[in-house]
Amino acid sequence: SPGHPDLVAVAPQAIRLAVRVVQPVQQELGFVEMAEVLDGDQLIMTSNVKIQAAGQDQQDTTTVAYPSLAPISRVEIQPTQEERLDVVDGRLVGVAFEDGEEVAVDVEVGDAFGPGITRRLARSLPFVEGYVASFDQLTGSGEISTSIFRVTGQESFTTADGSETMVWVIVEEEEDTPDYFYYVDADTRELLQMAFTPQPGVRVEMTAE
Repeated sequence: SPGHPDLVAVAPQAIRLAVRVVQPVQQELGFVEMAEVLDGDQLIMTSNVKIQAAGQDQQDTTTVAYPSLAPISRVEIQPTQEERLDVVDGRLVGVAFEDGEEVAVDVEVGDAFGPGITRRLARSLPFVEGYVASFDQLTGSGEISTSIFRVTGQESFTTADGSETMVWVIVEEEEDTPDYFYYVDADTRELLQMAFTPQPGVRVEMTAE
């Protein structure tokens, strides 16, 4: 939950990830740009997602309290819709979209994280092989989803410039959703890659350039 003593304070990161299919054949899909800025007791996280092959064009701004990572606000802009959510008096309120329809959101936050926080959480876990943690997260439409993080161990990783470094591998599991793999630099805690398998035999990687 936000403010849990296990969470590690991590320095802000700014990266651009190349998104590509690597199995069964190589295919360039687009890119994801992400930046974090610490402003006093708030962490502001922005992302720009352009995946032409999937028709995805989305810009997000997620603001959380620092270092607790409790949600404060979330803005998600797409070409045809715009979601704006704020935490007011312990409730997530605002406007979201579900299946193209506008939905009014007004739900209690409780001990849940807000939307757009999972990449930061993966970097903030205790890096101990075998560590497991579950967490609740509010979706943009105000529903609660429960996920599990597993720290599976370390492995060697080849960066975009060809150098080798050690990374911790964290797996995010959520019911009815493909597992997400996060590859985080063991020394700097910077995210170097995310990967998932949307269907058997297909692997998509998002790798820091």
